[in-house]
Amino acid sequence: MKTIIVLSMFAFVALAQEEMRHVEVNGILLCQRLIYKGALVELYEYHYFFADDFHSSTYSDNFGWFELHEDKAFTGQPYLVITHRCGVEEEGKCIRCTVTPYRGIGSKIDFSYLGLDFLSAFEEEADCPTNFGQLPAQ
Repeated sequence: MKTIIVLSMFAFVALAQEEMRHVEVNGILLCQRLIYKGALVELYEYHYFFADDFHSSTYSDNFGWFELHEDKAFTGQPYLVITHRCGVEEEGKCIRCTVTPYRGIGSKIDFSYLGLDFLSAFEEEADCPTNFGQLPAQ
C-alpha cells in the first residue's frame, strides 16, 4: 500500500513539473472583417484535476490589438475567454467565447487575426460585465 502511495506521489510531481512555462498571448480581434476594439480578453489556465486559474485580463485597443504577459509559471493548458458584443443587438447582452491554442505551441502564442464572428461554436450568451457599458455595439 505504501508503494502505491509513493508511486502516485512521484507521478503527481512529474506531471506538475512536466511543462512549466511563462506565457505571452497576442492578436488582433475582428468583427465582420473590421477591427474590433473594447473586447475583454481574459487569460486562464486549464487544470485536469483542480479548478481553472485566472491569470490576467486586458481590453483590445483601438486597433483591435490585445497582448497578455504572464510571468507566473504555467503547468496547465492556457486558454482565453473573450467577452464582446460582435453581432449582438440586444442591450446589456454580450457573448463569451473560449479560445484554446493548440497544445504544445510553446510559451508565445500569436493568434494573428481572430474573427469573433467565426467563433460561434465556442460561445455562449451572457450578461455584460458592469464595466462593459461604454463599449459601442458593433
